[in-house]
Amino acid sequence: MTGIPSGVVMICVDDTGREIATVHDFDRSGYGGFTLQRSQEIRCKNRLARAVIDRYSNPIISATMSEWHRDELLKNLISKHGYKVHTVFLPEELQDNGGDA
Repeated sequence: MTGIPSGVVMICVDDTGREIATVHDFDRSGYGGFTLQRSQEIRCKNRLARAVIDRYSNPIISATMSEWHRDELLKNLISKHGYKVHTVFLPEELQDNGGDA
């Protein structure tokens, strides 16, 4: 697999399917106890929540919010307002299907 990028891309779309924010992670470092893919997913999810908030408000707002509050806002957009997060694994065969994405 040398030369093939391996990473995660996350795309948030609103209830009409319009793209709100897209983030990616190709960082090869992991977190202790997590696979590389899961580490990339965690970083992407955090970046995505911030990017969505930045899209709808001043970036100072998301910068002052805790990670928990940003995550909760994204969860509420998904559960109560029909937003969706699409996750793409590059290359596809990297998906381990073992996380709680």
